[in-house]
Amino acid sequence: MKYLILLLITLITFTDVSYASFPVSGNVQNEIVEPIQAPTYGNSQSIWGILSLTLSVIGLILFFNSGIVIGLLLHLLAIIFGVIGFTKELKGLAISGFILSLISLAGLFLYLALLIMSGGGAGG
Repeated sequence: MKYLILLLITLITFTDVSYASFPVSGNVQNEIVEPIQAPTYGNSQSIWGILSLTLSVIGLILFFNSGIVIGLLLHLLAIIFGVIGFTKELKGLAISGFILSLISLAGLFLYLALLIMSGGGAGG
């Protein structure tokens, strides 16, 4: 009797599983999908922005490590490269390098002005 019930449950279960759980339509339309070309960023010249930001950060580090003349020169180069980078694609790095250089130059000139006004730091 157990085998008969097991056989009956098995047959009922397998017949229910074989049906689809969603309606199947007989007429299927195929769509032709054209791939979209992704923009390539390898050809853009973002080297000016990278140079601007890099020179600005290096100039800022050298400014705090008493390399005032080299820091000033690097900030001026970073400003020039940032202005050149404004006309190219991916100008976010150029803008950030330009602004960081301007802020650093303002701090450098403020530091030099305070140094000159204090008499060069020589005590007496």
